[in-house]
Amino acid sequence: MALVRKFGKPDIFLTMTCNPNWDEIKRELLPGCREDGRKEPIRGEVLDNRWVVPYNPYLLHLFNCHINVEACESIKVVKYLFKYIYKGHDRASVAVREGNKADGNVDEIKDYRDARWVTPPEALWRIYGFDLSQNSPPVKQLQLHLPNLHMVSYHECQNIKRVINRPGADRSMLTAYFEANRENEDARGILYRDFPEYYTWQEGKVWQRRKRNTGG
Repeated sequence: MALVRKFGKPDIFLTMTCNPNWDEIKRELLPGCREDGRKEPIRGEVLDNRWVVPYNPYLLHLFNCHINVEACESIKVVKYLFKYIYKGHDRASVAVREGNKADGNVDEIKDYRDARWVTPPEALWRIYGFDLSQNSPPVKQLQLHLPNLHMVSYHECQNIKRVINRPGADRSMLTAYFEANRENEDARGILYRDFPEYYTWQEGKVWQRRKRNTGG
């Protein structure tokens, strides 16, 4: 979402592969739709318009797979993309039974388990601790809070008084931003959301001017 705010919404929405039997697809079809009686022989098969979707001939020929290409007319497409990407792992319903149950009495709670389906490549990737995803360019989450209500992290075994009195306990990204604006004239024209483009957050809880930035 940060990238969309900075650069605007995408120009096209491109997806690869699709199953026409998915419930979410069937649910959106009106009676008589992607079927109107028209049929065409394609590669030895007779297909009707239920097989026709928005497409790009060049991409189909280049990748030799099923690809949808549509123009993005709304920012809502970004919300869909994040929901689709982070929906989680594929899951399967697994039945565990003792022999053949001819009586037809099935204890669904006992027999069925909500299980994850982890393929061998993914299992190997996780065993070796390789990164499963990456974020480029990096996005910095900025802290927002009311006065004196910022978050302070500490170990449960630490003494609370020492935590409160330690240097920097009363500082946060937001309060340090206000201090940077008060002390540096060149920081006063930069909005908080754009501050990481020009300043970096240091361990001492201070914003330090970047030596080189792409913000102008």
